[in-house]
Amino acid sequence: MGKSQYSPTTVFLRVVILFITLFVFCSPLAVYAEEKPAPLPSVIFYEIMWAGSNADSGDEWLVLKNTTDDAIDLEGWYITRQNEDDKKFILSGAIASQGYYLISRKVKEESILAIDADAVFSGLILNNTNMILNLYNEEGGVIDSVKMAGIKPVPGSNSSPKASMIRAEPLSDGLWETNKRQENLDPLSEEYATPQNSGAPRLSVSDITQWLAVGISQNIDIRLEYGSDFSKLHLFIDGVKQESALKKENQSPFACRKQGENKIEVKVVDDNGLYAKETIVVTCYQFAEIIINEIMPMPNSDYNNDGKVDIYDEWIELYNPFKEKILLRGWQIYDSTSSYTFVEEEIGAGDFLVLFRRVSKISLNDDGESLTLFSPAGELVSEVEWSKAQRGFAYAHFDGEYLWTTTATPGKSNVFTAQPEEEKATKEKKEVIEEVDTSDVVKKAPVKKAVAYKNKTGNTGQKILSVALGGASLPKVNSDIGTGGVVHQQEEVIDKWGLGLVGVASLIALARLLVNVIFSLP
Repeated sequence: MGKSQYSPTTVFLRVVILFITLFVFCSPLAVYAEEKPAPLPSVIFYEIMWAGSNADSGDEWLVLKNTTDDAIDLEGWYITRQNEDDKKFILSGAIASQGYYLISRKVKEESILAIDADAVFSGLILNNTNMILNLYNEEGGVIDSVKMAGIKPVPGSNSSPKASMIRAEPLSDGLWETNKRQENLDPLSEEYATPQNSGAPRLSVSDITQWLAVGISQNIDIRLEYGSDFSKLHLFIDGVKQESALKKENQSPFACRKQGENKIEVKVVDDNGLYAKETIVVTCYQFAEIIINEIMPMPNSDYNNDGKVDIYDEWIELYNPFKEKILLRGWQIYDSTSSYTFVEEEIGAGDFLVLFRRVSKISLNDDGESLTLFSPAGELVSEVEWSKAQRGFAYAHFDGEYLWTTTATPGKSNVFTAQPEEEKATKEKKEVIEEVDTSDVVKKAPVKKAVAYKNKTGNTGQKILSVALGGASLPKVNSDIGTGGVVHQQEEVIDKWGLGLVGVASLIALARLLVNVIFSLP
């Protein structure tokens, strides 16, 4: 290689000149890159009325703006105050291209607003100083923030006339200014603000019957509000488009699909993709011929397994003959003085449910009363009425009728067991005795029913008395019959009367004999 034609000094000077040239020409580009504003978020905080109105300091609102050329669905987006751990205010609806979304603390009727808010959150309090607001998308990403901490004065005005703070043009600068215009406010208001809403359709849905049977249809009343042609609106019920033409007042049928809570989403969408929706909840029940299957009014066992036998061992058993499980939420069971409403209980197909007194608070009267079972809609489904109960006896359902049984089967199929024959015979004998009216026996037929009082010898006290008194009326005998031993009690009473009167008659006869003998003496 040949020797360089430039001296080291010349080379050094040229390198220095090159670096200076690059610095001079490139530094403006660097400065420009640093000062170039960041791109606008898709949705920004646009206007904030933090001061409220002259009439009410709580009459606050804020406006979001869509900065893109496409409609944006805000479903699941939310706003927080101060920090991300603060309460979330969940949004719903959409913003049209370059459109707006109004969020207020108060409804239009309580505000100086002349337009409806897209969302109303009474808890969204806007601080006058140290204001921090954050907007998140449905995934929790921060879309835009307002941080006025340490900025004094905050744009806007809290003195009369009050004014909102609004984004200054160009929006890309991110600067705020005090609003000097009026729009969409009550004509009598003095405040400076320009609230704007999305222009989306609005709807309201009437309440329907709280309890609806599965498979039964009922109309939902729907009212629409829209600023333009209703032909541009499309109605959806649970995602199914309704084909009928829409007007201000509409009706759409709804039928319960399943037991329990049924959420009905009513949604109306315009041609621009703006929408409104309402979700109502209907609790549906499955009608079934649930049976009051067995009851235990006078328990003699520890049925509830609490270690003792007491009134809380009383129980009511229901049976489900239906082919599928029945949710009992909203069903009610009544006695003469109280009731129980089922909450979360259920009965499987062909299964039983035992309801103890400690839970139901229903006392099954020993002397008899009735129970009734009603569906959530107030339909009488089952009823049972009983007379005087016996200790340890269950009153159970057998082929359409109720019978007392000595075999109690809580939670199982009913078993009929009659009383033992000995007990049954004793009971029947007692019933025969109870039918006797002793007062009538004495007064009208002293001999006829004397067999009811047969004494140990086989003779009747009644016959003895009749002979002694020549058919005279007997003294009245106490007829209070309570136990089987009363027969002997009454026999003793009658025998005493008979023996006493026989003795008196014998004495009279002996006296007469003595008199006759005395007077016949010479």
